[in-house]
Amino acid sequence: MSDAPTPAAPPTRPGAITNRAALPVNRLGIWALVTGIFSLFLPPVGAGAIILGVFSLRRLRQNPGRERGQGVAIGGIVAGTVGVLMAGIYAIMAYSAFASVSQAKVMRMQANLDAIHTRAEAYARRHDKYPVHMGELAIASKGPFSVNHRLTAFDKDEQVPVTVGDYDLADFDGTAAETERLRAALAAVDADETCYRFGNAWFARLGKPTKDGDIIFAWHRQPETDLVLLMMDDGSVKSADAATWPRRLATDAQARLRHGLPPLDAPDPFVE
Repeated sequence: MSDAPTPAAPPTRPGAITNRAALPVNRLGIWALVTGIFSLFLPPVGAGAIILGVFSLRRLRQNPGRERGQGVAIGGIVAGTVGVLMAGIYAIMAYSAFASVSQAKVMRMQANLDAIHTRAEAYARRHDKYPVHMGELAIASKGPFSVNHRLTAFDKDEQVPVTVGDYDLADFDGTAAETERLRAALAAVDADETCYRFGNAWFARLGKPTKDGDIIFAWHRQPETDLVLLMMDDGSVKSADAATWPRRLATDAQARLRHGLPPLDAPDPFVE
């Protein structure tokens, strides 16, 4: 039988509990797990679960033998990470949906401006000039100017009335009385202005068609994309932002000079 002395037990940290099962669970770890589980239903709080879990693990490493709950803290971090990933996926889905709606509005506006340009050209073939105000197309045309149609197809969400002066085209029903009222409103239009607002769009007064792709026929600012959609007089479509809008106007001014037209006195669409 060996007489070798039994090795002494390692010293315990003051205040440490040797029975691990009796150790209290770290509260930060518990909160990390609770928050992580909650983040599965409300993903943005997942970041909080990760932070709480990391602080819990740090405290456990700094104070060994005083608390337990490493698995709880790790569970909170894992659940929080899942929550953060879900939040990212939801954000991408929301952005895609928003972009689709914005694109649909841009396409709808483009279709409406294109229809108005087509009808204005048809008007010009009969009268050898564009109408002084596009509201004149309501008397002889259909499509966007059909009976009882508020030209809020420009932006159906905003429901902006389409008017000629004080006359709301929603009242136009094609009868002789309403036609006379509309004609009176058109007669009062200030034809000296180089542009005017009609519904949610602005239209330039050009006189005769120029078929010039540098001359602006109409434009509309898209609030969702912060871009201006431009319908040019040749029927092409262009766009401009706050930086390129002045260049578009400069190109338009040069083209107007070639055709003997006055400069376009357009308001800045990016100034509220």
